[in-house]
Amino acid sequence: AEQTTPAVHRIVDIAASVSDITFVDKDLDASELGGMVTWKSPGHRQHVAAYVAYLARDSLGDGRSRIGDEVSFGINQANILPEQLLYPYLDIVVYTKSSLAEQSTPVAVDISDVSASASALAFPDFDLDTKDLGGTLTWQPPRSTGEVTQYNVYFGVLAKSCGELVHDAMQNE
Repeated sequence: AEQTTPAVHRIVDIAASVSDITFVDKDLDASELGGMVTWKSPGHRQHVAAYVAYLARDSLGDGRSRIGDEVSFGINQANILPEQLLYPYLDIVVYTKSSLAEQSTPVAVDISDVSASASALAFPDFDLDTKDLGGTLTWQPPRSTGEVTQYNVYFGVLAKSCGELVHDAMQNE
């Protein structure tokens, strides 16, 4: 016969999601990312073992690509290495992970790509000797300089096509 008094067990379903995800893009090239992703730990922490951060095509985590390795509970950051291509990603998503499985619904933040390039470069060469330069290089700083810490200046050789000028310059030395 069937048991008349069933056994009872209360099931407690705990949601444990991160909050306040932030990312400041320190790679100042257009369409490239780099910098630290940070977040706050969930309120219910007892079953959280690790976090996994991804670049994703949307806030649901579709088309995702993991940012580094999973990080242990208590480490609330993941590093996006410089020169990470932005395309096709729109969001950063962070999942909590228990000893059983990774969370099915992530918390997301939109990616904001910061670019800061100098423009309007000018160099009037006032030295009249061949192969000598003299003058002041000027440029227009980027509109947003919040993440700019320095400007690097490099010399290069301009090539017309297939290295003609590079070859000519080497022959004349």
